[in-house]
Amino acid sequence: MARDFREASILIAGATGVLGQEIGRRFVRAGADLTLFARDEERLSLVDLPGARIVGDLADESACHRAIRGALGAHGRLDGIINAAGVVAFGAFEEIEDATIDELISTNFLGPLRLMRAGIPDLQSGGFVA
Repeated sequence: MARDFREASILIAGATGVLGQEIGRRFVRAGADLTLFARDEERLSLVDLPGARIVGDLADESACHRAIRGALGAHGRLDGIINAAGVVAFGAFEEIEDATIDELISTNFLGPLRLMRAGIPDLQSGGFVA
């Protein structure tokens, strides 16, 4: 990380996953303030990272707005949005049920778009989405 992230406010969606936690650790080492966003309250409570915690499903538009408001409320600003959330399906494509396809699209495609749409207006100048 060549950029200075001291006191930057970073929202991490998918904060309970391996990728989300590793990204969080790197930002903490760089001095950032975190808002951790994930759908499983119990797993989120076990994440060993400092920061505000927001429970909600990325696929739920209102939860995305809550996450943005939570980051702003906790840190007074928003400098970056990280999407580390995602779901997968296994098996032959023709055997995947429609409900699974809907979940894949909602979580992996629509959810990140909704989070960006909710957060981009509040990003500080030079803020980022990744």
